[in-house]
Amino acid sequence: MKRMKNIAIIGLLLLLLPVFSGCVTRIALKESIWEGQGAKVGIAVEEFPRVEAYKKGSQGLLDVVINTALDAELREHLETTDLSRFLEVKEKFAALVEDGGFIPEIIDEFIDI
Repeated sequence: MKRMKNIAIIGLLLLLLPVFSGCVTRIALKESIWEGQGAKVGIAVEEFPRVEAYKKGSQGLLDVVINTALDAELREHLETTDLSRFLEVKEKFAALVEDGGFIPEIIDEFIDI
């Protein structure tokens, strides 16, 4: 039973990894930005994607029934997962920006890229 719990935790972590690593969008910056000490830098977060379990590969009817029954607890946990703690990253990033000599401007609204 404990082994199944450990496997479930590892599976959950593997499922959440793309959520936190896949939402980074690279935006090209001009080289001159690094010369402008004291410039304002806006810090915003894109709206969180919907967190859900994904079943890969083809599945027959029996597979769907078995997998749905086995991952019910995982799906319930993912639906109730609160990602708002991730918003703390804005303050941490603002501190790093300020240490770099820029003026951080935290944008509270989510952005759509």
